[in-house]
Amino acid sequence: MNEDQIKLEQQIFGPQITQIPDLTQYQKQQLESQESMRSIESPHIQTNRYFVSKQRLQRLTRIINTSQNNQPKLEQKIPPKIDENEAFMRLVRKNRLIQKFKQNLFLNSYILSNALKTKILSQEKYIQPQIFRFLQKYGQSKLKSAILLPQNPFLYFWDLITLLASILALWICPFLLSFSFDEYSFPKIIIGLITHLIIDNILAINRAYIEQGEVIVDRKQIILQYLNNQAVLEIVSLMLWIGIYPNILKEFSSSKQILLILQNIIVLIKLKRTNTKMENIYLKHTLSNAADLLTLILSIYFFAHFMACLFHYIGVITEEYELTWLIQRQIRHEQVWIRYNTSFYWATMTITTVGYGDITPENQGEMLFVNLMMLLSSFLFAYSMNSIGIILRNLYEQNKNQKRSILQLNNYMNHNQVDLSLQIRIRNYLKHKMANMNYEKIEFINKTISELPKGLRFELNQNISEKILKSIKLFSDQFSKITQQALTQKMNRLLFQPEEYIYHQYEIDDQSLDISQKKELLIFVKNKANKLYKH
Repeated sequence: MNEDQIKLEQQIFGPQITQIPDLTQYQKQQLESQESMRSIESPHIQTNRYFVSKQRLQRLTRIINTSQNNQPKLEQKIPPKIDENEAFMRLVRKNRLIQKFKQNLFLNSYILSNALKTKILSQEKYIQPQIFRFLQKYGQSKLKSAILLPQNPFLYFWDLITLLASILALWICPFLLSFSFDEYSFPKIIIGLITHLIIDNILAINRAYIEQGEVIVDRKQIILQYLNNQAVLEIVSLMLWIGIYPNILKEFSSSKQILLILQNIIVLIKLKRTNTKMENIYLKHTLSNAADLLTLILSIYFFAHFMACLFHYIGVITEEYELTWLIQRQIRHEQVWIRYNTSFYWATMTITTVGYGDITPENQGEMLFVNLMMLLSSFLFAYSMNSIGIILRNLYEQNKNQKRSILQLNNYMNHNQVDLSLQIRIRNYLKHKMANMNYEKIEFINKTISELPKGLRFELNQNISEKILKSIKLFSDQFSKITQQALTQKMNRLLFQPEEYIYHQYEIDDQSLDISQKKELLIFVKNKANKLYKH
């Protein structure tokens, strides 16, 4: 009985042996000790264990029989599931082949789907050119440091305001130095100039600058450049305006005069720097000659303005000792604008060397000043006449070169007996060409571009070609930036005159793509019956 019980226990409890030897040995020893104790305390413990084991054996037997009875049912249900899985996998493979076929079809047609475009860009972002990574980096961050780039339209507008403010300051400084008045409009102008100066300094430390063709957007470098080049003049100018404001209505105060003289010198220096920011006016050839002429007129006017203010100032400070031109003309106590107009009239006559003689110096101080001004005026008059001559000569040379080119070509065609209809077409083309851009400009532009560094020259040509590609939705929407960049390197520019045939049907087989920029094209298709159809 004991042997059968031991075998039965081994069959039942054999699979429940713990995998940890030490723990199993410890549990076994503990169980043996407990069993030995129980055997001592209860002599019937062996019989109880036998019945428990027998009940477990019966339970396991029922479970095994149940699983055997259910096995045919499971086998009957499995095949349909296998068939459904095979059908599902077959459908997945079919859809995958369809998608692959469509993708290959798009790629062979040089068309990139938006999904694949996004995927390729995300995978190949690290090989994008440096300029794209730069723009993407600062485009996503939206310039967290609030740096204004040089091409910002607001900066163009602000530079224009700064130029006007500098001109106003240049006009008002000698005027306040020479004339005393009781009007309260000038203090408001001083407040406006102070406000503009404060805002301009704030923008200066938040404005990117260009150094050797590179845009500097680092705030530390911008602040360092501001401190080295602008900070001293800007701070001194601001302090001078603040010092001038409370003394503006005082008549010939020594402190006021010193501050105004210093401010006038600083304004002249700042105005020269401001002119360098307005160079984009000369980017348009149609405005360059007009800008030169306007600059010359302003230069002559401000020189006459300085002469008028100083002539009036000398007449006021010498009236305590001698007769002055203001007393002789009986306008010493007239309104400010009457005295200024009379002084400006004398300055204009002196510059233009007319000299009517109705206003003359009345004492030695005035004579000394007039002698000096006449010498300077002679130089200014010669400079202004020469500048006007250069401007007019440029306009004349431009028209002369155009006419000379047409005349030489016309003589060449007549000498070679070219057909009259062809001569007319060639002359019309040259006139149309020169009306937009003459040959000298093209040669000069090509020469200037060739002198640029290789990197800047590449970016210039690439930027021009990219503008053309972006105007075509087929390229901008369906092609990646890497492909667009590769296309820009293959683009060539050709010029055609109006009514000129670009190519005839079945004539060109180079498989090139022609893009018309800012012009319309007419397409004539000839069918088998030699009839033309206009599209």
